[in-house]
Amino acid sequence: MARSSSTQIWVPGSLKEDGEKRLDVKKKRKYKSPPMKKPKVESEDECDHLEEKGEPQTLSLHSTQADGSKSKRKAFIDSDSEDDVPDIPSKKTRFPVTTKPSSSPHKNIQHRRDLPKRLVKFKAAIESLSDDWDVITRAPEVTMIDSLHESLNQRDGIIWQLRKDIATIDALHKTVKEKNTTISQLKEQNARLKQDFAQQVDEVQAFEEVKSFMRSTLGLEASGTK
Repeated sequence: MARSSSTQIWVPGSLKEDGEKRLDVKKKRKYKSPPMKKPKVESEDECDHLEEKGEPQTLSLHSTQADGSKSKRKAFIDSDSEDDVPDIPSKKTRFPVTTKPSSSPHKNIQHRRDLPKRLVKFKAAIESLSDDWDVITRAPEVTMIDSLHESLNQRDGIIWQLRKDIATIDALHKTVKEKNTTISQLKEQNARLKQDFAQQVDEVQAFEEVKSFMRSTLGLEASGTK
């Protein structure tokens, strides 16, 4: 097979000459491995869509030039250069299709197409459940659950009434406390009034004593002048 001007023509020969020519070609061409590309992850809908169009899902080893043409290169792979060659996946990874609509128009169309089938399955499940509904409602566990719900409702009513009574009692306690404060203040004022009254009584008694003494003194003086 003919090579470019920078390579040599490879002719099958002995193993030694073959190896030397391979090394020579590798040094002159300075062959570099293509960059690693992650395999494209596609859903089942996208894969099926590609299969319907008839697009092959094979990987091409031909590199594309700047002008759009493709060039073929023969890679010499031996035990020394195995690490330079990237691993090419032989099969694309598939994941289960989710029912969540996405921004892809194809996925949205597929999701809308699947809706009638899902609705039919859902309706069939409801009908099968309704056939056993009477048996389920007559079960003793259902009766027990209903009685428990009734008991819970009664308990909730009692708790609500108790909370209302507690709020009323708290208001009464607050009123009684305020009245007790007022009563204590009135008692203090009464004690002060008693003290003031006792002091005034003492002053009146002292005034009466002075008054009687003055009367007796004036009476003695009047009798002496006569």
